Amino acid sequence: MTRSRVAVTVGLALLACADPRYGKGKVPEVEAGLGNASQQTAQDGAAAPVDRPDAVWDASAAGGAVTGDGSTSQPSDTGASPGGGPTNATGGTGLLPTVDPALTPDAGGEPVVETTVFPDWALPLVGSYAARQFSFSRDRFSIVSIFEELSLVQIVRVEGGAELHNKLCSLVAESSEDVLTLLDPSGLPETTRRLTFDNAGRWGTDARPIGFGYDRAVPAACAGKENQSIPKFPAQAWLTDSCRCPSSADAAPRSDDCRVLDPDNDKKPGLSYTDKGKPGAFIGSFINTTLHAVVLSRTHAVAGRVDSQGAHHAQVVTDEVAYQLSCEPDCPQIADVGRPCTSEFNDLHLVPLPEQLQIKSCAELLARRAELFPSEPPVSPGSCSQQVLTDDPNRR
Repeated sequence: MTRSRVAVTVGLALLACADPRYGKGKVPEVEAGLGNASQQTAQDGAAAPVDRPDAVWDASAAGGAVTGDGSTSQPSDTGASPGGGPTNATGGTGLLPTVDPALTPDAGGEPVVETTVFPDWALPLVGSYAARQFSFSRDRFSIVSIFEELSLVQIVRVEGGAELHNKLCSLVAESSEDVLTLLDPSGLPETTRRLTFDNAGRWGTDARPIGFGYDRAVPAACAGKENQSIPKFPAQAWLTDSCRCPSSADAAPRSDDCRVLDPDNDKKPGLSYTDKGKPGAFIGSFINTTLHAVVLSRTHAVAGRVDSQGAHHAQVVTDEVAYQLSCEPDCPQIADVGRPCTSEFNDLHLVPLPEQLQIKSCAELLARRAELFPSEPPVSPGSCSQQVLTDDPNRR
């Protein structure tokens, strides 16, 4: 969902880093499904809270930017902004827009009315949760990878509806060949998606595009300077003295892009992932890389069920594109190696966090994960139908 996301599936696309069958490609992005719950605030007209409770995690323990009232002190679309650098602020009303119900066909062909107006049957959703999300992807060798994300989640009422707030705590992907790990998600801020509801008693979240590791908005300093260089921002330590203004807000991010951030503060562009091969694996035994990437995510929840005990579930549509910025040691640019499996294979599980559990940080969540999530991970499918990703104009 961050996914949370954080989020990224750079998929186990990194399998190709050690495979001599791949040449040095020219496409600067990797397409896959980095699951993560996500957020867009002022840029997409995020809602102002009405009766939002205090945040369940604190900024010092989780490394985030959550203030005591549950608001964020950083641009919520991208991760920690470099000082004086890009932001997403574009104004906005601060209230959820009025949304007309949408008619969508269900499996039986009957129309289903979908809206953001909060119905009475969804009241049990409001609260604080530990969340575990599993999603799958399949590459061109038919190798299926499983992605696990752990997050702290709040579902809150807002003017005209409700929102799901997510703080990503861990992201690990594993296949028969290797293990991919997001090194440090603590710098990613809380993300937010608006809840949706339908007349069949199901809930989901919106699919607005969200950037992770980069700011989707063009910096103010780049106004009128498309494709030109300007002084780099303080957090862009991997650059010497200048960054490059993008041609537009939709341009594919590059390592020298003025929009690229360093939310994990490792002086590398975007988010950092390690990919370690498993001994004896055909391709994975050669892999030991660190990948730096940013992600554009439209990943969202669908077909959510309200549980009487508070252990709510939903399926997850993974719809993300990852842009590879650099890789150490040197490995090829990779594109279209893996595709996420469709939503029926992917599950989001919310476990209620009563006050007595005293879990308010990612460190506390990870320390008690076995208690909160005693069930075994789902069995990896031998194959799966694959999600058709939203077209990205930079990939044509």
